[in-house]
Amino acid sequence: METKLSVRKISEMREVIMEPDAPAPKEFYSRQRTSLQAQRAAYYMIRRPGMNITVLPEYRLGKEYPKTYGHFHEPESEETYEVLLGEAAILIQRGTDPVEEIKLIKLKKGDSFTVPKGYAHSLINLGEGPVVTLDDYDPAEFRNNYDPIREKRGFAHYLLEEDKELKATPNSNYAEVPSLKIS
Repeated sequence: METKLSVRKISEMREVIMEPDAPAPKEFYSRQRTSLQAQRAAYYMIRRPGMNITVLPEYRLGKEYPKTYGHFHEPESEETYEVLLGEAAILIQRGTDPVEEIKLIKLKKGDSFTVPKGYAHSLINLGEGPVVTLDDYDPAEFRNNYDPIREKRGFAHYLLEEDKELKATPNSNYAEVPSLKIS
């Protein structure tokens, strides 16, 4: 099994956030960092088929919680995540237009969640420190399709922090947006 490091850059995340021009936190541009790649990284993925690790820092772009880009699976497949560190959530959405359902599942260290077939999903960092997860994605079984999420500039709801509380804001790029269910 080959292991690879993938880095999702802040510039790429601007395609799927509510405020694409929101400034990156100052700590992302600290002179103490030695790697320009690290300064521009939104999150890291250590890819090893069936045993992937995602590291999602606690930064904010504007008021939006840090998240992974989000994707559907082709063909439709389940994917299981386990939280190794931090306070996380998984945003899952069935459909794009129309959106049949959208849910936020809150998770803590030691929790796991299986994304059902047919749902797009994105990992969210709701805590004060980094989130680290393990998942069972194997490119031999299915591929990630980012296009529907990119075309709509994100999921049907953006997740913001306002007054230290979670606020869901509908994405105006969708014709109809159902209420977000939180569990």
